[in-house]
Amino acid sequence: MGLLERVSTLIRANLNDMIDRAEDPEKMIKQVILDMENQYLQVKTQVAVSIADQHMLETLKSALFKLEQKLDEAKSKREVLLARHRRSVALDKAAKAQVALGDNSKSASFDRLKDRVQHTEATASAEVELINDDVAEKLNRLDRDSEVERLLTDLKSRKGLLT
Repeated sequence: MGLLERVSTLIRANLNDMIDRAEDPEKMIKQVILDMENQYLQVKTQVAVSIADQHMLETLKSALFKLEQKLDEAKSKREVLLARHRRSVALDKAAKAQVALGDNSKSASFDRLKDRVQHTEATASAEVELINDDVAEKLNRLDRDSEVERLLTDLKSRKGLLT
């Protein structure tokens, strides 16, 4: 045991001596700085990834909010459409009841048919408008129409065409 211990001590001493002689403070400082710069770049990359994830989360939050708004809007449109449907059914029943009472004149029948066609056209037009237009677009269109009307009134008043 004593021999192995001495050999071990000798080997360790020689290794430590070689390391001490090979160790250059300038090279060691450069290596430490390189290691620190590598760590800095790794941390900086991780921070950039985290910031990107945060931005993605904001994008997703915004999309969720817009989806909630559209869902609420669809629910309100559903209620309006159901109310209009109930109204049209009631009008249809009233019209049938009127016919059953004996209103057989040709002009009354024509007027009823004309009213029905107008009602159907208005219903279809409104449904298409509700489906295709969003609220912001309607407001923009109303603002634009009122601005055009104001400009037209102003122009007429300048030309003396208003009575």
